[in-house]
Amino acid sequence: MKILWSLLIVAKIAAAETFGGIGLVIFASEKGAEVAQVLRGTPAEKAGIAVGDYLLSADGISFAGESLEFDMNVLRSYPGRQMELSILRGADTLFLTLTREELVVKPAGISKPILKKSAAKEKLQLLDSVQFAKLSSLVYQKEAAVFMEGFDGSSPLLEVSFTRSKIIVHLEFSGFAEISVFNASGEHFSTFHSHCVAGENSILWNGEDLPWGNYFIRIVFSGKAFYFRGTLRQSSGE
Repeated sequence: MKILWSLLIVAKIAAAETFGGIGLVIFASEKGAEVAQVLRGTPAEKAGIAVGDYLLSADGISFAGESLEFDMNVLRSYPGRQMELSILRGADTLFLTLTREELVVKPAGISKPILKKSAAKEKLQLLDSVQFAKLSSLVYQKEAAVFMEGFDGSSPLLEVSFTRSKIIVHLEFSGFAEISVFNASGEHFSTFHSHCVAGENSILWNGEDLPWGNYFIRIVFSGKAFYFRGTLRQSSGE
């Protein structure tokens, strides 16, 4: 029997928990994190994620064969931080960009939400309930979103494109960059380190032997990680 868990729940919730999440109930499998419930009003529902989908990877990190705790740690982060998901739906692989929102989870038996570092005038909106096995919880969202400190959503990476022979990065300003290539399932292929200049930078690499399909480029620049996706075609004459 599969043991269900979620991004939102721990084994025995004794008090409310607050974190940045997307609103899914999942369980682990060899394919990836299988979606068991999509909570109403959350980023996951707005993005069209459905029950029965498999999360293959998030930001290039694979879920295949990993534990539930591992999956939860990858999916949770600061409210306001974006995440690139690859999802298996039937025979199709989908790519979605979601922004985590601040979610509050409390046991259904608690009459009032208990928040970490709660403010006196904090107001919550009930989104949905979770009922699995012996787990019973309510999921809330704060009326005003709280974003990651120091993160305003802006990016110094103006444009990124790649082929089998080069990765082209357009930067707003110069600096050191770490550039990594992953496939849709989060398998790592190559990492490059380069001092980039403001404007266009062309990094040469050899992707001739990689199969046709969708890939992620992760660029760590100016202390932050940015994720871009694209497709390597069957033809090498790109």
